[in-house]
Amino acid sequence: MIWFRRERQYSISWGGDPQHPHSADETGRVSPRKSFDLFLQEVKGQSLAWLPEELVSAAELVSLVEIEALREREAFAQTIQNSMPEHISVLDANGVIVNVNDAWKQFAQDNDAPDLAQTSLGVSYRDVCAAAVGQPSGDEAGAAWAGIEAVLNKQLDTFSLDYPCDSPDQKRWFRMSVFPMIPPAVGVVVAHQNITQRKQAEIALAHSEEHLKAAQHIASLGSWEWDVVTDENRWSDQ
Repeated sequence: MIWFRRERQYSISWGGDPQHPHSADETGRVSPRKSFDLFLQEVKGQSLAWLPEELVSAAELVSLVEIEALREREAFAQTIQNSMPEHISVLDANGVIVNVNDAWKQFAQDNDAPDLAQTSLGVSYRDVCAAAVGQPSGDEAGAAWAGIEAVLNKQLDTFSLDYPCDSPDQKRWFRMSVFPMIPPAVGVVVAHQNITQRKQAEIALAHSEEHLKAAQHIASLGSWEWDVVTDENRWSDQ
């Protein structure tokens, strides 16, 4: 931040030109100036000196501007998080939740955890995972925290885990991805993405392949395929 103050112009009267306090003859001998006529000097490009209380006020205003700029940056970062459909939480170096997005809060609200939706900040993610062990769809909770801890301790660059999380009326799968914060920040970002449609497609494909194998076995038929890209051949067991 740069502060500007209005220029103050004023005049100074001198007994002679202060720029020429002496003169020299042709031999280089210096002698006092001979003219002491009144010389008027115009002073420009200066302002009044800053008073101490003005400097204090300026410093306080700078601090307020910096605080407001920080709030705007934080609000912008939060808007970006809230624009994402993944359920996102930010953990500090100890695994404590320090920020969540709206999708996280909405998921907690829709899944009978209204308290968690409103009081996530300050909660230990390890405690959340420990509480889920032994609960329905909680078999992967221990592995989830182990992966988060490994990224926090810089034992892993990233971590991901697919896990089921069924609702009362629907089977669901999610993928948890863990990424380290970029220095100088510390901690990790944990994102949960709904991959139910992908998992359902994978399960349907696996069932289809099993049915095909069973039909080939019953009919004593076989099949083979040729990958024109890799020039690989594959045959069925029959």
